[in-house]
Amino acid sequence: MADQMRYGKDRDILFSRPMTGSGLLLPTSTGLPEMIDVVRSWLHHCVNDHPQCYPLSSSAAGTETGNMKLPTRLIDVGGVSGCLRPRLVLPSTSTNLTKIEYVTLSHAWSVTVDKSHLKLSMDNIGDLQIQIPMERLSQTFKDAMQVTQQLGYRYIWIDSLCII
Repeated sequence: MADQMRYGKDRDILFSRPMTGSGLLLPTSTGLPEMIDVVRSWLHHCVNDHPQCYPLSSSAAGTETGNMKLPTRLIDVGGVSGCLRPRLVLPSTSTNLTKIEYVTLSHAWSVTVDKSHLKLSMDNIGDLQIQIPMERLSQTFKDAMQVTQQLGYRYIWIDSLCII
């Protein structure tokens, strides 16, 4: 990635475009619509030009959906863009989650999750299936959920919220 990334003024990042190799100056804020468009195009490129790894077939425990295995738990961020109403879902117990796509966020739990931030446990799994309280989430998780919606996805897997 180092050969594909250079810094411009004000720490904007210059990336090479996947197909042409020409430079593309990106703002460092993920909240800008231009950045979402770039990420959406990268995902499109990945999904369409890397058939060997998409859809991902895994031997990990999960729920079978076609040739794709789903994790045992996902977060439904809600279907209305700009209105986050996250809740934990269990694909194995839901008949309407037969063929879904999701994004993932993996993070260093010890760095990004402190005692005030929410983690999945046996004690709260039932409550989180009803609603995940936004005020208990780190800003990273809130941002990830918002970007999930902006990219056109409804589901995200976040390790500390999906693994007990």
